[in-house]
Amino acid sequence: MTVCIEPQAKSIDNYWVISEVIFISMSEIKLSIDGMHCGSCVRRVTQALERVPGAEVLEVSVGTARLKADDAAQALAALAKAGYTAHVNA
Repeated sequence: MTVCIEPQAKSIDNYWVISEVIFISMSEIKLSIDGMHCGSCVRRVTQALERVPGAEVLEVSVGTARLKADDAAQALAALAKAGYTAHVNA
């Protein structure tokens, strides 16, 4: 998925300043997660991943998760903070 942040223009003393267009490319990340056993675990993992800046959670089930993000390290850190061990699937 590519996110496009549209340029914004504003007037400063009769001059127009236009910011640059920024494209952010996110890749799909598949995780295996240890320690998940039930629906409450799925909810906790989902909430932890939703707190990762810029991440889009696609699916969470017992033992696995799929998300779109720039960097898997932030997702792994968020899961560790929530009490789960995870690793990236190839």
